[in-house]
Amino acid sequence: FLFASIVILTCQTAKAFRSASLFSRTGALQPSLLFSAPPSRRRNSRRPRTSLPASPQTTSRESSRPYRLVIVESPSKVKIIEKILQDHVQQHNLPCDYVVTSCKGHIRNLPTKSDRKKRSGPPKKNKDGDESTLPNTETQSTSFPYEIPGINLANNYKPTYEIIPEKQIIVEELCQLAEHATQVLLATDPDREGEAMAWHLQEVISQSPAVRKNPHVDLDSFYRRVSFTEITHSAVIEALEQKLDVNPALVSAQETRRILDRLAGFTVSPLLWKKIAPGLSAGRVQSVGMALIVQRERERLLFEPTSYASLEVVLHKTENDLVVQRDEISARLYSVNGTTVAMSGDDFTSQGRQLKPQSVHKLHLKIDDARELADALDHEDTQWKVVDVKSTRKQRDPPRPYRTSTLQQDASRLGMSVSDCMSAAQQLYEQGWISYMRTDSSTLSEDAETVVKSTVVKTYGRTEYCPPSSEASGSKAAKKKKEAKFAQEAHEAIRPAIQDETGVLFEPNSHSPRFNSLPDSCQRLYQLIYQRTLTCRMSPLVTNQTTIQIEGTRDATATIFRASGSVVIHRGYTQAYENDVHDESEELRRKVPPVGEGESLGDSEIRAIEHQTKPPARYTEASFVKELETLGVGRPSTYAGIVQILRDRAYVGNPLKSDQTPSGSRKALHGGAISAHRAAG
Repeated sequence: FLFASIVILTCQTAKAFRSASLFSRTGALQPSLLFSAPPSRRRNSRRPRTSLPASPQTTSRESSRPYRLVIVESPSKVKIIEKILQDHVQQHNLPCDYVVTSCKGHIRNLPTKSDRKKRSGPPKKNKDGDESTLPNTETQSTSFPYEIPGINLANNYKPTYEIIPEKQIIVEELCQLAEHATQVLLATDPDREGEAMAWHLQEVISQSPAVRKNPHVDLDSFYRRVSFTEITHSAVIEALEQKLDVNPALVSAQETRRILDRLAGFTVSPLLWKKIAPGLSAGRVQSVGMALIVQRERERLLFEPTSYASLEVVLHKTENDLVVQRDEISARLYSVNGTTVAMSGDDFTSQGRQLKPQSVHKLHLKIDDARELADALDHEDTQWKVVDVKSTRKQRDPPRPYRTSTLQQDASRLGMSVSDCMSAAQQLYEQGWISYMRTDSSTLSEDAETVVKSTVVKTYGRTEYCPPSSEASGSKAAKKKKEAKFAQEAHEAIRPAIQDETGVLFEPNSHSPRFNSLPDSCQRLYQLIYQRTLTCRMSPLVTNQTTIQIEGTRDATATIFRASGSVVIHRGYTQAYENDVHDESEELRRKVPPVGEGESLGDSEIRAIEHQTKPPARYTEASFVKELETLGVGRPSTYAGIVQILRDRAYVGNPLKSDQTPSGSRKALHGGAISAHRAAG
């Protein structure tokens, strides 16, 4: 019922969007419908004033020496960017200084509560006589059963923003700094949220009466957008030289997402309170993620295990009718009298008891039948002969550079949750160790390509671990291929930053005091990113895989056993990325002795083994993120928040091990897997 209600309300939301002309006939978003003026009211706060970053430029803003104001998103980036700009001013004897400060995230947001109770009578007009920018709840659209704070449903879903109360003091300080600045550089993060943040800063600061008196405000270049892809000296200075305007398309995209979030959450959540229990919440992405987890849990509840059997034989080469013990071959039953045997749980349906449609022709071997067949073959009259030998050279390409989702998945190998991974990556980026960590691209810049290749040659000393050309290492076709279906590829992949002092990537084992001062989680994550960056531009792993088919016959029974093994010819990228080679199955890691077609073998052991089908594994954080990305649900930068919300609200268990049964009460968070506590049936 809950799932059906969410689907119905979502369809109603989409229908209302189309009828309100939020989208043009071609399906393109109309940005002009999404912008509104900032509210003019101010809030008084009794909290003590926050201190600005301590620097000579900040304290001298009222002096005759001009300065440019740089506003970044995170306070932790202020000191390192400020030092870079101070050195740049001194080295080049520039006529102006730089003042670096932080807005500490968003300064405006949609109101969380409606102001119907605050006003009585007709709506008030603003200075321009426009009533549309004020939330007029009396004109709410009848298409929605609930009031949506901050969204004017009667005026093309036009949003209204208000300054976050906790950010009022920060806004006042930013306006004071902008009052005397010659230019305001909006250096928030280079993503959709950062672009919207820059637009809100520009809108709010430009409304300040004191800033309007600044003689530089009338210039078109007073507000400029700056994007730091990495916090290094060269990257920061290069970004300052390429000042751009705020991108309205990205702002519209972020604003549309916020409107959809508000419409979904404020329409479905009251239904949950009424039909299920108070305190529940729904969301555009959160509800879909919860539905995936519930569906997986229901599959596990409906699963009925079944048994199947396999037959394994250990054979040896013979010389002059004598068994050679050192040349052992372990083979598994493949077919009986021409009928292929169901060899794994992949041949059975998700319910566990029946064979899949593509496997119905296979033989479902029971344990009793397997033991009877083993007894029949374990006889001196059984003839074992090699009937086919195939050797194939296989090439395994190196993994692509990290993007946000793949980094989150691999960080689970380090025992890190998605939230821990993003927290550590944020610290590494802000301190200049890696490039920007929120990206859906797997491409590297040309400078990074050159540095990575030289690092590989220097580290391993032999050029055979590098592809013969830059095209081979990057593969033009591979560069153009998008890893994710809905990838924007606005930034390059996650990689170590190129160090200003040496012009190379920092080697994590160089015992640098600055690197050793980082938390252990940051050091391990950097090691992971460093390894992946080197391996992605190294040569492929080359193996020679051999598959042997062995016939075992006795009387009217004819069986085929298979044995496989591989030999590494060239280690390639696995020279640097050891863990990746262990992803192969155990069967492919086995080695088989050289044998020829028609050669006779001798057996020493044959046994029947019983297996049981297993239910679909519960999602881990890594597999959950992978599933969300595959389905195009949400953005990689929001996955950590989605998982955290589901866990904080006790909708799911602790997602570290996929098959551990959750324990405790329905609202307990301990237990190994992401498992639904409240709605799995």
